[in-house]
Amino acid sequence: MRKTAILTGIILLAILTTGYAQVKKPADAEGTLSVIVKKSLGKNIRIVRIEKAESSPLKGFKQIRVWLETPYGETPILFYVTEDGRFFLAGSIFDAKGDNVTARTVGKTKPRVLGDKEMRLDDRYRIGPADAKVKVVLWMGMDRISGIAFQTFFEMFNKNSDVMSLYLKFYPKSERDAAALRIAACGRNEQAFEIFRSLLDVAPGWGSPDDIEAFSRKRGFTDASCGASAIREDIALEKTLRLPPAPVVFVNGTMLIGTLDRESVESISGTRLK
Repeated sequence: MRKTAILTGIILLAILTTGYAQVKKPADAEGTLSVIVKKSLGKNIRIVRIEKAESSPLKGFKQIRVWLETPYGETPILFYVTEDGRFFLAGSIFDAKGDNVTARTVGKTKPRVLGDKEMRLDDRYRIGPADAKVKVVLWMGMDRISGIAFQTFFEMFNKNSDVMSLYLKFYPKSERDAAALRIAACGRNEQAFEIFRSLLDVAPGWGSPDDIEAFSRKRGFTDASCGASAIREDIALEKTLRLPPAPVVFVNGTMLIGTLDRESVESISGTRLK
């Protein structure tokens, strides 16, 4: 067999079934694919668009790119269709070197874009200029990944506070975390960010009513529930916006997908950072 022989392989992305879907006669590929996608991924999946068939590396097949609406934006997946339009293959193909040809050619997710009004940005939870060239919105919980993401952007902000602003949105993963984050929501601007940083350093298991009450009083808040409404509003908004699991970061309204670093922020904002 030639070294360039193509092998069929592992399911691509979230496709839950592999193999061939047969249609009785050559038909409208777009209509057939719509049925296949909904059967594979669920009837509530939203297809944004289906591109025209194009040549593929698999002999006897063409490939069709289907764009799906996901919490991260518009995500492409590839289907392979026989030239007569009777069979469809859902999955990845690999070459003899073991390289995933499908992943290489499918394309990248087009990140989701949300405006300030859609995210209901609150200046009470902002540090940096309101008209900053680089506006970063942090949807953060109290989990470890949120802590890493928050610290990364907080340090970036400290080096670029003249051109960068940070907005904090509360994205707890449990009732205990929501109760603790109320304390940060009681604060305003720098104070809210400082309290949030402190909460990220608490010991595992911290967050009992007594813990929260003591922490609140230490910060000068007589009512530990003073930030409850802000937490409830962000939790409700997250569900309305159908955001992916926390943490979620937006740069100038565009969801940051991939590496959380200076280069990624510069690429989206078009602004050079230190």
